[in-house]
Parts: sequence; C-alpha cells; structure tokens
Amino acid sequence: MSYKLISVLVRDQDDSLEKMIEYIRDKSNPGHSFPVIVDPKDSEYRKEFFFDGDGSFFIKKIKVKEIEIG
Repeated sequence: MSYKLISVLVRDQDDSLEKMIEYIRDKSNPGHSFPVIVDPKDSEYRKEFFFDGDGSFFIKKIKVKEIEIG
C-alpha cells in the first residue's frame, strides 16, 4: 500500500481547512464514500471530488505544525 504526503502551507486562522480535512478523514476512513462539492450553486466554479472510503481512499495521519513567518 502506498501513501502520499501532501503538505500545504496555509494561513487558516479559524482552522477551516484543517477541520474540513479531519472531517473527510473521519467520514471516509470507516468505509463511507461521498463527493465533496466546491461552490455547488455556481456552475461556472462548481467542482466535485469523490472520496471512495471503501479502501482506496484513506487518510493515515493529519499533522499540523504552526510556523511563524516574519
């Protein structure tokens, strides 16, 4: 089984991105499959991503490190 390490440097003052990724992990890891839809009401920007929680998609670990940038 191979995994990918994806790092994102982000300013996320209310932890929205972190919470969204944790929620996707919590719902998909037990085997639940679902789409995540970005901007569903605007057809010009609407984009759908599908997470197959039946084994092919699995978030192994979420690590958050705070970094101060001058």
